[in-house]
Amino acid sequence: MPERTATDRHGSPARLAGPGRLVYAAAVQISYHVMSSPLGLLFLAGSDRGLKFLEFMDRKSIKRMIASHAAAYPGATWEPSLLKLKPVVDQLEGYFCGGLKQFDLPLDPDGTPFQRQVWNALRRVPFARTSTYGELARSIKQPKSARAVGLANNQNP
Repeated sequence: MPERTATDRHGSPARLAGPGRLVYAAAVQISYHVMSSPLGLLFLAGSDRGLKFLEFMDRKSIKRMIASHAAAYPGATWEPSLLKLKPVVDQLEGYFCGGLKQFDLPLDPDGTPFQRQVWNALRRVPFARTSTYGELARSIKQPKSARAVGLANNQNP
């Protein structure tokens, strides 16, 4: 099958490699850092555009955390860097200390348009409040999509 070319959501050249999967033409640089939190070790990774991943390490090594994302970023350079992720670390520490209730960070998650719509709806849930999948589905004008909203939540990086 011939390769189809496209651009990613930022206008960068990419090629389609299967259903809905973009492979970036240019190598991506991803900075990462591990921080301690009251909930355990957190793996943070981001591009120049913003935070891509914030995940619990769950007894995984840094090498395994990177490997779990490497297939989506062939040719990417993974660089340890507290400096590039310092704003993320500072805001998370402020949150865990009880002083921060709203984050102000650029995000760069990879997902389908529907997933990004759900993730944006999640950002609008007020501090200390909860929302059901059905409520989130209604908030994005797709009231019959509660199960799909749950799946998008499960895939939230």
